[in-house]
Amino acid sequence: MINELIYTYEYSERAYVQNAIDAKWPGKATYEDASDEIHGARFMVNIDDVESDDFYVFAMLEGFVRICFGFQVMTMTEESVPDVRRIIDRAKAEKAKLVIEQGYSDDID
Repeated sequence: MINELIYTYEYSERAYVQNAIDAKWPGKATYEDASDEIHGARFMVNIDDVESDDFYVFAMLEGFVRICFGFQVMTMTEESVPDVRRIIDRAKAEKAKLVIEQGYSDDID
């Protein structure tokens, strides 16, 4: 199960992220508003039967992993370095697979 706090900067970005998640896991995600005076478009996403690694790989490929609080915390701890590397390696492998299937892309990194 993934429970992730996502810090979007505006509601259009929040809608983009939620639409991407819903397209990947239709009907499985639940969202809870976590906004306050400082974090106006922050929200929590919960998805049963989705592991954090799978979610973070997806977030990397979709371009919103930088705003995932749980992933950012992982990058700050020495003991999580192998986990972060594993996720990045999986995302690179998935991107390479997409490039092979769909054609050339100049943004493989």
